[in-house]
Amino acid sequence: ECSATSIDRPIRIGKIQRFLMEHSQNLDFDFKTDEKFEKKENAVAIIGSGPAGLTCAAELAKSGYKVTVFESKSEAGGVLRYGVPEHRFPLEYLKKEIQPIKDLGVIFKCDSPVNSDSAVEDLLKNGYDAVFIATGLWKPTRLNNKNISGVYTSTDFLSLMRENKAEQLKNHISGKTVAVIGGGSVAIDSIETALKLEAKDVYLIYRRSFLQMPAEEDEKMHILNAGAHLLLLNLPVDYIEENGKLKGVILRRTELGKEDNDGRRKPVEVPNSDWTLKVDTIIEAIGSNAEDNSTKLYPSVSVDNKNIIKINPESCETSVKGIFAGGDIANGPSLIIKAVRDGKKAAIAINDYLNNRSKKNEK
Repeated sequence: ECSATSIDRPIRIGKIQRFLMEHSQNLDFDFKTDEKFEKKENAVAIIGSGPAGLTCAAELAKSGYKVTVFESKSEAGGVLRYGVPEHRFPLEYLKKEIQPIKDLGVIFKCDSPVNSDSAVEDLLKNGYDAVFIATGLWKPTRLNNKNISGVYTSTDFLSLMRENKAEQLKNHISGKTVAVIGGGSVAIDSIETALKLEAKDVYLIYRRSFLQMPAEEDEKMHILNAGAHLLLLNLPVDYIEENGKLKGVILRRTELGKEDNDGRRKPVEVPNSDWTLKVDTIIEAIGSNAEDNSTKLYPSVSVDNKNIIKINPESCETSVKGIFAGGDIANGPSLIIKAVRDGKKAAIAINDYLNNRSKKNEK
């Protein structure tokens, strides 16, 4: 009886929240508050306008702070704008989410990369009382660094779609055999997009099993029902090319061994099991990293061996007073909801930090 009513399954909180927000917008409900907040003299700089940056900006603005968001790209939104397909997160909905933040007085400076040496720390010397780093991770993990026509990173692939440049992709997708490497939600997004662009066949290549794919259950079932082919327990080894054009991918079979640190059974390569899959296009959705030179922006801030910023997870504080960080740049690749949580935590911590500093100055 539980299965029949679905009450034995996890409640999809995120989907419920999105439905309520979209429904309210369709009904023209106005959630703006008339509450007046005391304006403060303190100014806060936020670097990056993804989920963490937008959340932190809104919370600080509601507390009366002067907030400026620096965004290197031409439009605000971060991964919501450039890394999520239209069918999953419509741009019109994103615009409706950002406008109330602007109405709170937050200043957005797009096409304004903060990329010079010590740029983040210099903001503290040039009029800003605190900085929140929420740049995300935009350097894709690659199978190799060869320049091969027909090989895309998921970042480039999905960004082109978001920038209404689908025509540039159709020559490599429509009527072609496409393979997507990866097992997470970004891989699912890439597969769905390739199918919408009328690929002849779409394969998902993943080195672990179906149950170990990090994508959600309904996402996995959706691509199966849409006609995608799953090549599980297969590890991509290298590409086959001819005159710089992709011809196929060499795969090596794997089997599951002992559990690794995250509790999943580790894929073990099977000797002498290589085989070739002929494909026209590859989309790599195998993760993202911090840029190699990202630490030059904040040389005094402690980072780990992958250039991920070290923070206090409860407050998003870094090793430098006045500098906070959150989202993927401080946690590694993670869920959007966790970035939103970081934005809220950081706003609370920044407010406490500035209030305490003001009290000390008064003494």
